[in-house]
Order: sequence, then C-alpha cells, then structure tokens
Amino acid sequence: MHKNGDADIMAFHTNDGGQTWSSPIRINDDSLSNGKAQDMVWGSYNEQGNLVVTWRDRRNSVANGFLECRL
Repeated sequence: MHKNGDADIMAFHTNDGGQTWSSPIRINDDSLSNGKAQDMVWGSYNEQGNLVVTWRDRRNSVANGFLECRL
C-alpha cells in the first residue's frame, strides 16, 4: 500500500465477521515517505493466538523502490 509515499506493510481488523473493517494500521516502523519499499509479507498466528508478521525490510537498502540497477 502506497499510503505514505512508498510501499508499507499495513494491517486491518474486523470484529464482526467482515461486515466492517478498521482503518489501516502501519506495521513497519521505518521513516515515513523514505522511498524504501517493504514487501514479501507473511503473517501467521502463534500457539497463543497472537498475530506474527514478517516481511523483507528494505530500510537499509542503498536504493529506493524494488529494483536496484548498478552499471
């Protein structure tokens, strides 16, 4: 989702079987609109029922976006 100027990891939740949904909640905590794309999201629940989310974090990448071209 490009809500903040770059691809961020967002989550939504529902308490009524999908009739209504929450506003998006930003999961990654790198600087807003820094041009660093976050991708390859994987979510699952642990044994205690907690949602666990992981993704490829590009905050320290030398390039912005998804592609890096070096000549």
